[in-house]
Amino acid sequence: MDYITSPGHIDGPEGRRKVGLRPGGPVKVITDLAVLGFHGRTLRMSLLSVHPNVSVEDVVKNTGFDLIIPKKAPVSPAPTIKEQEIIRTIADATGVYTGWTR
Repeated sequence: MDYITSPGHIDGPEGRRKVGLRPGGPVKVITDLAVLGFHGRTLRMSLLSVHPNVSVEDVVKNTGFDLIIPKKAPVSPAPTIKEQEIIRTIADATGVYTGWTR
């Protein structure tokens, strides 16, 4: 699986209901560059953290819409040993995405 997609929040807090979708929707979006979330009241997408060696400018340049950008974006934490093992054995067991091989 490369990604799972959803219509998201469409145009705000009532967007999903207006188009006949169940409530809820995505909570976070994790990309190759950053972790994105959603603003509490407006549900506009916001930058939560950038991955190591990625700049905020890189994220903005590769996003097709306006993000809420914090004054100082934190760097995403590295995955724990347990998380790395899950990535290597379950999420990307064949190494297609990560290039990992045993």
